[in-house]
Amino acid sequence: MRKFSIYILIAFLSLFETIHAGTTSLTLYDGTGLPSAGGALAGAAINSFGVPVAVGESTVTGGVQVDTDANGAEYSGYANQSGIPLMLVNAGFPTLDRTLGYSIFFNASLDSTTSASNDRAAFSVIAISSDNQGIELGFESGLIFAQNNGFTRGETSGAITTSDNISYELRVASSTYQLLADTGSGLTQILTGSLRTYTFNPATSSPPLPFNPYTTGNFVFFGDDTGQEDGVFTFRSASVTANTADAVPTLSEWGVIALVLGLACAAYQKVRGTELSGMA
Repeated sequence: MRKFSIYILIAFLSLFETIHAGTTSLTLYDGTGLPSAGGALAGAAINSFGVPVAVGESTVTGGVQVDTDANGAEYSGYANQSGIPLMLVNAGFPTLDRTLGYSIFFNASLDSTTSASNDRAAFSVIAISSDNQGIELGFESGLIFAQNNGFTRGETSGAITTSDNISYELRVASSTYQLLADTGSGLTQILTGSLRTYTFNPATSSPPLPFNPYTTGNFVFFGDDTGQEDGVFTFRSASVTANTADAVPTLSEWGVIALVLGLACAAYQKVRGTELSGMA
């Protein structure tokens, strides 16, 4: 009976294998020159008529400073996809699979802002997963908040000096996000919540957009995406790392074979034991 139990246990354990996908990382901007020169992000700005204009950007020590109101712009910033239809700027951009986990690392500061709405921000970060679930985070003077579906203010951080030179990690896993900030003593969580599926009509936006960023899988944006706020932000670095979740046990074809063989061996041992008992 003991051998029988051992065979069953071995067969069951063999049924599963652990798959380690291995992380994949890509630098989006390293703080040198303009982000659009790095080959992973494209800069763009749109005025109140929906017409593209030049980004009000200038290089500064360790990054780029953007005036989101320059050249009459309403939207202004950097994304990992561009063109119509949208295409990845860098074909090596990893898949943002939330079930496997991913992190967006960035360093940015909101230098000044003219606020006209409690629910909008002059600097935002958008991360949309491959299945269109994602999160938008808005940076205001002294706090960071998550955009709800419907674009009202959701979870809000405690007090943080958003004008400081701070490194952040936006960590996504399964159906949740975490925002961590390094204010001098390592990364600490300052915000967390559920991912959203945003409902947005780009044609009725003011100004209108030629695409819907919230239904564009594997989409990342850094900048001002509202006509209700103006400001100046400094963007110093960004990178993405995919497949960050812990390895998950998954059903293995070889495990199924091992299970069948294990059960056969267990059955044989049971029958053999019964025969030997009958002969004794």
